[in-house]
Amino acid sequence: TQPFCDLEIIVKPPVLIPRWETEEWTHRLITRLMQFFEKSYLTRLSQSSNSPFRILDICTGSGCIALSLARSLPPNSCHIHGIDISSDALSLANINLENINKKRKFENHVEFLHLDILQTPISEIKSFVQKATKYNYDEENEFNQDNGFDLIVSNPPYITHNEYATLDPDVRLWEDKCAL
Repeated sequence: TQPFCDLEIIVKPPVLIPRWETEEWTHRLITRLMQFFEKSYLTRLSQSSNSPFRILDICTGSGCIALSLARSLPPNSCHIHGIDISSDALSLANINLENINKKRKFENHVEFLHLDILQTPISEIKSFVQKATKYNYDEENEFNQDNGFDLIVSNPPYITHNEYATLDPDVRLWEDKCAL
């Protein structure tokens, strides 16, 4: 396992191991989002808005970012959809979801879906998530009435082909080349 934002994330090849830089970035994001929720909480209450804050996690991998957000944000405040092209990554993300749920049930909706972001027009992503999700979005839900997501996060592949050759052998042998 790999510690990540107060969670124990199960890791196994070929899925990318969460890095400390990603964890640090996620901590900062959580801090900013908590400030946002504190400021907007009274506004949301006064508007009687029960629509969740919708987050799309692109290239979710092990699910570490999505799961950390779901665990750290206020209960019943958000729906998080993690998408990835890798079936191995999605399988591991779901294992992590189940494993963490056993210890303490999530109070925010988290779901992982298979999608090739490079082959899907951005205009179709909302529709895909709506159709593929287990969550029952209805006609009164704002998800159907606007652009679909309040926040999109991503930790996409960032190693160039030239840099890949210079990576430590432990990284090249363990990590999925597509995820780097």
